[in-house]
Amino acid sequence: MDNPANWVSTADYPTAALRANEQGVTGFSVIVNAAGRVKACRITSSSGSPWLDATTCTLVTRRARFAPAVDK
Repeated sequence: MDNPANWVSTADYPTAALRANEQGVTGFSVIVNAAGRVKACRITSSSGSPWLDATTCTLVTRRARFAPAVDK
């Protein structure tokens, strides 16, 4: 499993959200496959910005890694 701090950085902030001066905290949950990769991401609490919410799941799905399953 890697460090969640590496999944998203300030450089990833959506340009549209910056222009609109939007900010917030997005809550999310993930489903992880047997290989330790994110199979699905769901927003559990919105930041209030569709750009921030969508970017969160896009980046977490692409970058997050978990320990692979070792048994059933």
